[in-house]
Amino acid sequence: MGGIPNPQPGEIYRSALQTALGYAVAAALWVLLSDLLLAAFPPSTGWVLWRSVIKGWLFILITATLLYALLRRHADRVLQAERSYRDAVQNAEEQKRQFFRNTIAGITEGKLIVRDPEEIVPLLPPPLCAFTITTPRDAARAREEVRRAALALGITEEQADDLEVAAGEAITNAIKHAQGGEVTLHADGDKILVRVTDHGPGIADLMLPRAVLERGYSTKPSLGMGYTLMLHLTDRIHLCTGPGGTIVILEQHRDSAPRPAPAPQKQANPAPLPTAWV
Repeated sequence: MGGIPNPQPGEIYRSALQTALGYAVAAALWVLLSDLLLAAFPPSTGWVLWRSVIKGWLFILITATLLYALLRRHADRVLQAERSYRDAVQNAEEQKRQFFRNTIAGITEGKLIVRDPEEIVPLLPPPLCAFTITTPRDAARAREEVRRAALALGITEEQADDLEVAAGEAITNAIKHAQGGEVTLHADGDKILVRVTDHGPGIADLMLPRAVLERGYSTKPSLGMGYTLMLHLTDRIHLCTGPGGTIVILEQHRDSAPRPAPAPQKQANPAPLPTAWV
């Protein structure tokens, strides 16, 4: 992957110099050629005055038009360079996010999927119930309602307990990091889905792997994000996060087999990012 284009100062100065030289050459030619042309006419007191006025007006008109064309050409170059830079930055961000998505999905064996906003809506049928959460009391009530509704949908007591704890982690994150949000519960075939939505700052791309994979990691010193626990307690997690907020969807299957205890995680040095991402 190539690096982001970096316009060199020499290129910018050269473009400005070319504009100035083009104007200077055109102005010099006008002065020379117009004087040679006027010298061909017989001298006359009245004609000398008017030819000077007309020559001055024409000089202003022609050089102003030329200057506009040269500056427009220079501006087009600058705008093209800015567009190329923005496109390169956007492509680098998209590639970086896709890299993180693939890495997280691979490490979690497909249990944690990072989604784009447009991918969330098709995942969810109409909600069976919804709760607004802003306080710890709201969180406790939402957890209890999630457990009760999940049991009514046919999952086992153990699965309901797991889903309640996992939902509690996601709800606590929403309250702690975004001062609250909304919880909805959905059923889709053999799947029970709990969505926790907030409108906080989201998780930055560079922090995303640590936030969702490193046990106890948090963007705030008072709270671990709890994703490793949620991964162990549910069958799959769908995560959509950005500057506009975070959506966590916990997916639990009615016929899930018992989950093994999580293996100890080894601390590894992260691989260096490509230069275009730095």
